[in-house]
Amino acid sequence: MDNLNEPQQDISKQLLKAYHVLDDVRAKLENINDDIVINELHDELHSDLSENIQDWLGQIYALDCNMAEFVTDDE
Repeated sequence: MDNLNEPQQDISKQLLKAYHVLDDVRAKLENINDDIVINELHDELHSDLSENIQDWLGQIYALDCNMAEFVTDDE
């Protein structure tokens, strides 16, 4: 990022922070879903929640792939 001007560096840093937040959200959702499975919560509410979490994780994965080309973690 040495050849970027200050506004570009600022945007790159903000994007990198957002990328890390996205990874934190992914990890938390995975943990919640793991808890549902481990605790064998199979009622309708938890089954629906687990399905939605799987969908959200898929969307996060797609967003992660799209962001990856713009994010450099060289700090």
